[in-house]
Amino acid sequence: MICQSAYLIQFKTHLLASASEHAGIATVIVFAETREIAQSRAGRLLSQENHQITGIIRLQPLNENNLLMFGSVLKSLYCRAELYGAAIHFDSLPACSRC
Repeated sequence: MICQSAYLIQFKTHLLASASEHAGIATVIVFAETREIAQSRAGRLLSQENHQITGIIRLQPLNENNLLMFGSVLKSLYCRAELYGAAIHFDSLPACSRC
């Protein structure tokens, strides 16, 4: 039996299909055997959504204590990841630093 754990990974991303600069943060929850596999799966998921990774903000395994502190968005994301193996949520950043 393969044991998979949940991982929360946040990436800085850039939308490839856009004519203008659209940066954002992608939050991914993925179930995987190791951190490396989790990061790889999350990266493939982002590339399927036409996002390029520009940096990693956080990569952490999740436990029950984390789940108790989740707000509604992260709880929903976790439920989708349980169902499909991985789930993603995008947050856009302003186009300029002065906005």
